[in-house]
Amino acid sequence: MNSINFFFINLQRRPDRRYAIERQCERLGINAVFVEAFDAQQLPAPPASALSSGEIACYRSHHRVWSMLVEQQLARAVVFEDDIELDARLDAVCRELAALPLDVDLVRLGSLMPVRGSRVATLSSGHQLVAPSCNGSGAHAYFLTRAGARSLLARFGEPRQPVDRVMDQAWRNGLRALVVAPALATPIDALGSDIASCGRRAPRAPRAAWLMRKLERHWRRARAMAWAWQLRSRLHPAVPRLTGRRALPI
Repeated sequence: MNSINFFFINLQRRPDRRYAIERQCERLGINAVFVEAFDAQQLPAPPASALSSGEIACYRSHHRVWSMLVEQQLARAVVFEDDIELDARLDAVCRELAALPLDVDLVRLGSLMPVRGSRVATLSSGHQLVAPSCNGSGAHAYFLTRAGARSLLARFGEPRQPVDRVMDQAWRNGLRALVVAPALATPIDALGSDIASCGRRAPRAPRAAWLMRKLERHWRRARAMAWAWQLRSRLHPAVPRLTGRRALPI
């Protein structure tokens, strides 16, 4: 059976959140490993930076878990922030993901926006494994491989953008990222998340910029479809091949 570590990033001054996670994990039969988060209130004021102290603390907290995964030579881990509700099928789905012959860096286990992309597989639980063509998934819950952790550490050692933005830009950053839908972990309060929304209305831009964004959307959609087809081919016969290519939402 595939061994999986479940890491929960938790602020030392928020024992209430730790207690809530412990109760959920006890109910689901999950062994939680708590990782102390960097506290924005204890960080020095950031120098000239586009990031706030909170965003830097959040980034460094996730970076700490990536380092732990590599240093402990874990094949994979699941990383959570601590303000979430967990689905009862979480453990079973994560074990199925670990058993699939997929060459990926990470799989996001929830999304803050409707999931759009190309279906890779239908899991035993009925969840869809999707190659996304749009942003907005957040960094509150994700399945991470050792290769993915190494890639993140090598390319994103310093916080230059919010951690969820790094994952949203996976298609640009060279990260091989999928998403599971519907969500297996849902933020209790998503209003404070710093996300790049695919549905957000942007200010009016010059026509050239508008055309570039439109071309980028088409390119990302085509890229997601091609990658999903490649992954379906690798899964066969482990998972029945799916012929549908229509874009979600799910």
